[in-house]
Amino acid sequence: EARNEIKANFDSQQQQQRQQRAELNKEKKSIGFTSEQEIDQRIAEIENMLHTTSMPLREEKKLVAEIQTLKKNRGKVGKLNALEANLSSSGDASTKAALLANRENINEQFSILLAEKKELLAKRADLTTQRAEQRGPIQKYIEQK
Repeated sequence: EARNEIKANFDSQQQQQRQQRAELNKEKKSIGFTSEQEIDQRIAEIENMLHTTSMPLREEKKLVAEIQTLKKNRGKVGKLNALEANLSSSGDASTKAALLANRENINEQFSILLAEKKELLAKRADLTTQRAEQRGPIQKYIEQK
């Protein structure tokens, strides 16, 4: 029972980490930038384009909208980096090592108990054959009744 509990605990931790990592990667892909500096650099490029080049109003509006979304995403990038650092530290090697050591300890105990069970079953089989040999002559009378 303890062995199954440890396995379930370990599996749930791994599944939770995979799920968090998948969500993190999904968010990163939606933003498209990995640092605030990259976002600031792109904003500066767009602002420079707006100030130095002449373009249709529709294109200008698209660029202004892109600047707004980049400014919104700037805060998200910092949060995602913090979340990633937290995620990598939450997968403590010490916690995993403790769970694995505990699981190995229980597996060793389980194997010892299985060996003892095999010995007891072998003794029982020997005793059964000895008893059958002792009852050999009497067995005929028991079967007749």
